Formats: sequence, C-alpha cells, structure tokens
Amino acid sequence: MTAPKHRLEDQPAFVLHSYPFRETSLVLEVLSRNCGRIALVARGARRPRSALRGLLMGFQPLALSWFGKHELRTLHSAEWQGGQPQFVTAHGESNDPAGWRGNKAAGGCIVDVPSGRLVARGLCM
Repeated sequence: MTAPKHRLEDQPAFVLHSYPFRETSLVLEVLSRNCGRIALVARGARRPRSALRGLLMGFQPLALSWFGKHELRTLHSAEWQGGQPQFVTAHGESNDPAGWRGNKAAGGCIVDVPSGRLVARGLCM
C-alpha cells in the first residue's frame, strides 16, 4: 500500500520566478503565506491551450493547490485572486526609453504598484 500524498488546497501565493522544464512544463518558485518559499512543477503549463498559461505570471495574487511531499511538488490548480498586481519589475529607473541599457547588470527594481514607491533596487535583470 502506498502512503497518501500530502495535499494543500487554495493557499494564497505569488509566483517569484518560473523557468521551462522538459517540453511542456514549468518549474515555479512560489512564495506562499503559510508555507514560505517552495518549488512547484506545473505540468503542461506551456502548452498552447493550457488553462494555466496566462495565470502563472510573477507577482500576481493566486490561490494555488498542490500535492507532494518532496522538495519539488506538483501544482494541481491555480486561480487568480483578482485585483491590481501588488508589485511589478522594471529594467531600470529612467524616463529615457534606452536608459536601462547602461546599467542592466544591476539596474533592475521592484515597484509597489498602489503607492508607486520602489521596494527593491540593484537587481540583475
């Protein structure tokens, strides 16, 4: 008999980073309010008709469900929680369209959308 899989439902979370995995999947680094930073694999999320394709963007408020008890867990479902995004990333702090190019190694920043203030700067973009 196999052991039951550990499953969490509708956890509030934000995608921090994603990268391709195999042909059609994504590995997500997620920050969850209750579980902290975890890694999830979203199987088939890169397919053209995937329901997850438009949801798994950085810094969007999501309710995620996943299962697994190892370091890399499997995403079961994702639901956008609506509203305005809390944070956005930018390549630089310049009003010049090409102003980011001179400092692209450490010119990235994170902006708090509601207040318009910088949360972090000096990021490699």
